[in-house]
Amino acid sequence: CATDRSVTLVEFVDLCADLVNVEPKIVHVDVERFSISEAPYQAADLAPFANVPVLVDNHKLTTVTGLAFTPLRVRLSSIVNWYSQHSDAHPVRLRPKEREVLASVGYGS
Repeated sequence: CATDRSVTLVEFVDLCADLVNVEPKIVHVDVERFSISEAPYQAADLAPFANVPVLVDNHKLTTVTGLAFTPLRVRLSSIVNWYSQHSDAHPVRLRPKEREVLASVGYGS
């Protein structure tokens, strides 16, 4: 989803949780405990400025082209509505490592 407003990851999580009527629980995972790495990729390999704080602004795109972004809440709401109607055909598939991490914080089986 693209938007014309900056949002933090926490704001994004809160918005998603609000749309599905759940209380979010953000847990910072100990990546060493679970042997989580970005390998075989390193951030610097994925983007030339991966280790540099960057703010991307859509102002020029909207003013030059007249493009208008759908508000993030509206776009995410449409995604949630679509998924609620099609979730049987698109079940959530967790990887073993995801199941292990979730179980460690009291979720899953």
